[in-house]
Amino acid sequence: MLTKETIENLTDEQALLLLDLKWVKPVVAAMNELPQEIIRGLTTKIMALAKKYIETFDSNANRRKKTEDAIISQITLLTGCEYDRKGLAEIKRSLQQSRSYKLEQVKLSLLAKMFPLKGAIAPEIRFKGFTEAWEMHDLTDSLSPHVGNNTLSRADLNYDNGEVLNIHYGDILIKFGSLVDSAKDEIPYITNGLVVDYRGYLLQDGDIIFADTAEDETAGKVVEITNSFGINIVSGLHTMVYRPKCTFAPYFLGYYLNSTSYRHQLLPLMQGAKVLSLSRSNLAKTQICYPKSLDEQATIGIFFRDLDALIEANKSNR
Repeated sequence: MLTKETIENLTDEQALLLLDLKWVKPVVAAMNELPQEIIRGLTTKIMALAKKYIETFDSNANRRKKTEDAIISQITLLTGCEYDRKGLAEIKRSLQQSRSYKLEQVKLSLLAKMFPLKGAIAPEIRFKGFTEAWEMHDLTDSLSPHVGNNTLSRADLNYDNGEVLNIHYGDILIKFGSLVDSAKDEIPYITNGLVVDYRGYLLQDGDIIFADTAEDETAGKVVEITNSFGINIVSGLHTMVYRPKCTFAPYFLGYYLNSTSYRHQLLPLMQGAKVLSLSRSNLAKTQICYPKSLDEQATIGIFFRDLDALIEANKSNR
């Protein structure tokens, strides 16, 4: 009532001043800001285009050739039964003849062959020099689930600026492969997010993130965090973070946990009708199989990382 009485008793001069402060100045300020918003939006789009095309065609072709040579060299070091050796020889010939349009299928086949099948203690195809049986452990004996996540939606994120990057489950399912390069991949910021508010949630290299929800059997897809030194990055909505308790070679877990060798365990554990989901309690029922040798882990991880790089280079050439 006091506010109403005060307004009703304003003088003409006071009323004009109030209108100026509450309406005129804010409207004028907003109008003055419009050109700046347009310029900022245009600048963001130009920078995104510049980043997308920063690599020249020749540079991409050279990188592709080097990666291709590296893959061919690594395939030469793989061994298996006679049938598998013939398959590897055909893959090698295809690469040498630049028949690279089947690389995605090649990758799927090798993921199935280079990690142990259900009930096996060694993969069918291995790099020469590695013969020891792989070890089987409960997931939570090797990975800790005690890194938290947030529940921010897309509306709380932006691609322009911020202090903290956020891994959204939708990006895990659709945009990212098995690895996330924290410095190079396009990852949204938390709008108005402050590092001090996320100290206990910051991710580090080697952390594993499961997407716990999907509309199909891609639920449980994994990404491994890489290249995160000096970068503030956290895990978001519908994700579960696991941090290794022991040392793993970079890239190994990212590819292993996305292979059928591990994922066959997830299908019976998925719950829901229209939307499938996984819980931490169900993930705790799974086991992981890996070589004790860090050298073997590293060799496998680098091989698939290079294969992914070749696939991306081929996409850039299209």
